Amino acid sequence: MNAPDRKYAIIDVETTGGNARIGRITEIAIAIHDGEKVIDTFETLVNPEVSIPPFIRHLTGITDEMVSEAPFFYEVARQIVEITEDCIFVAHNVKFDYMFVRSEFERLGYSYQRRQLCTRQLTKKAFPEIGRYSLDRLIDYFNIHTEVRHRAMADVMATIEVFRHLLREDNGNNLLTSHINHGIKLSKLPGTITIEDIHAIPETTGVYYFFGSNDYLLYVGRSKNIQKRIMQHFSNPTSRSIKFLERTQRIDYEETGSEITSILREDEIIKNQRPEYNVAQRKTLKPFGLRITRNNPDTFRMELHPVLDDDEEDFIKTFKSRRSAKSFLQSVLEEFHLNDLITIEKNGTGFHTSIPESETDFSLWTENFNRLSKMLNERRNFHYAVIDKSYSHHEATCFLFESGRLTKMMRLDSQEGFSDLNPDDMDDCHPPLAINDLIISFIQKYRKRYTLMPLK
Repeated sequence: MNAPDRKYAIIDVETTGGNARIGRITEIAIAIHDGEKVIDTFETLVNPEVSIPPFIRHLTGITDEMVSEAPFFYEVARQIVEITEDCIFVAHNVKFDYMFVRSEFERLGYSYQRRQLCTRQLTKKAFPEIGRYSLDRLIDYFNIHTEVRHRAMADVMATIEVFRHLLREDNGNNLLTSHINHGIKLSKLPGTITIEDIHAIPETTGVYYFFGSNDYLLYVGRSKNIQKRIMQHFSNPTSRSIKFLERTQRIDYEETGSEITSILREDEIIKNQRPEYNVAQRKTLKPFGLRITRNNPDTFRMELHPVLDDDEEDFIKTFKSRRSAKSFLQSVLEEFHLNDLITIEKNGTGFHTSIPESETDFSLWTENFNRLSKMLNERRNFHYAVIDKSYSHHEATCFLFESGRLTKMMRLDSQEGFSDLNPDDMDDCHPPLAINDLIISFIQKYRKRYTLMPLK
C-alpha cells in the first residue's frame, strides 16, 4: 500500500554518453504512479544539439535525423518540472537519470531538486536471491514483456513492473520510506527540523552548519553533496556527531560549487569561529612542518617544528601532528637508504636529523640525500593556474599557485575561455600552509577533474 499522497515519477532518459557533465539527453519518458496505477505520462525525443555517437545510435536506435526536428530541452523543461512536482524521482540506477536531468536544468540556470528512489537498490534489498540487478536481468526474473530496450518509454514501462513487485513486497512501506529518507528515523530528528527541511537542502558541493540554541555554531563540515552528507550524520551517526545532533536546532549551508573552495571556506570558519565539535580540524591549524637547511656544501639538516604563522615560508612539507611527522621522517630515511647514516634526535618541541660524528665518507649518503631533498621539494615546483569547471555549466573557478603556494583565485565565465587570465584581476588568497598542502594533494589525487595550465 502506498503512503498517503505519495506520488512517484518513474523516469528514463536516453543520452549521448555516460557523463552527465558533457553528455546530453536525446529522449526522456516519465510515468506518474500513485502507488497503485499510472495516472499520467510524458515522453519526447530531445534535440541534444550535438551529434549522437555511433555506439549510442546502435544501442538505442536514435539517430541524428530523428532528433533534428525534436524540441530542445529548454522547450520541454517546464513540462518536466510541472509533471514531476511533489513526486519522488524513481529510476533504475537513479543516479544516472537524475544527474542527466539535473545537469540539463543547470545549463538553463535552474536547480532541479527531487527526492529519489532507485529500483536497482530496492530490488537488491527486497530480492537478495536474484544476484544480479540490471534491468535486463529483472525483466527475465519477473517475466516482464517488452518489445524493445534502450528506448525511454519502453524502459519506463519495464521499470514500472519492477516497481509493482517492490510495492507488493513492501506492504508496510518501510523499505521505500527508509530509502527515500536515506535511513533517517524521523523520531531521531530534532523537534525543530523536519525530513522535508533536509530534502530541501541542495545536492551540491558546499559547506554546511549545525547550530544549537541562540545560533551557537556546533559543527561545520564540507561535502561534494551537502544534502547526502547531512543525511549521513542522522542515518549513521558517530559517537561525536550524536553529541552535536542532540543539541542541533537549525541547519544551514553555503553552496561553493568547487570542492577546493569548500576546503578554504571550512578552514576559514573553523579558524574564525572555532565550532565546538570541530576539535580535530582545530588541531591541524598549528601542524608540524619539515624544513631542510644546509650548514655547508657537504652537510644537510632536516628539522621538524610546530608551524608558526610568521615562519611558514621555510617549511617544505606539513603534517597533522608530531607523531605523523616523525613517522614520515623515519619512513623516507629508510626508503632512501639513509636510516643507518642519519639519526633522529629530539630538539625541544621538534626533531632534527644528524650525521654520526664517526661518519666521514659523505659520498655514501650525499647522492641519496639529494634525491630525497628533490622529492620533498616537489611542492615548490607546483606552478599552475588550476581551472575547476565544476561550479556550473557557465562558470568556473581559477586558483593560482605560485611556487607551490595558493596566492589568488577568481570566478570565471566558462564561455569566454581561459587563455587571457590576468593575475591582477584575481583576489588574493593565502591559506595556512597545512590547508595549502591539503589542496595541492587533493588536486593531484583528482587531477582529471581539473585543467592545469603551467604558469610562464
